[in-house]
Amino acid sequence: MNGRVLLQFCFLVLTALLLMTAALMTVPSEQQALVILFGWPLPELCQTRRIFGWDCPGCGLTRSFIYMAHGEVEAAFRMHAVGASLFVLLVICIPLFVWNLGRLVKNRPSLIDEVLVGRLAILFTVSMLVHWIVKLTL
Repeated sequence: MNGRVLLQFCFLVLTALLLMTAALMTVPSEQQALVILFGWPLPELCQTRRIFGWDCPGCGLTRSFIYMAHGEVEAAFRMHAVGASLFVLLVICIPLFVWNLGRLVKNRPSLIDEVLVGRLAILFTVSMLVHWIVKLTL
């Protein structure tokens, strides 16, 4: 198996696992940074919040993904607008990864450009920072 095929397969599996895990989790309330998996509360993920008491740029991403997985779009955007947008992008990526994987197995050119992926990662990172700064100032 060539490296690009393996990488695409890993992206596909990780994306699917992330979205399925979000669908299996629940959020008891928007006021708490608590998520539940199979009836068990998970420990708070954000160490910045635990140690310093203030949100980091990623605070709310997990809860945003969970709300999106359950179709609660408005709640997802309230938790983290970038997280809700990223969830939609990942859902769109699953069939793209499958199609691209098929192309790579048949030795056809990849539809996914690594430069584009890198630029999207930078765009989402900057968006998270902007979201965080706006959230801190309000």
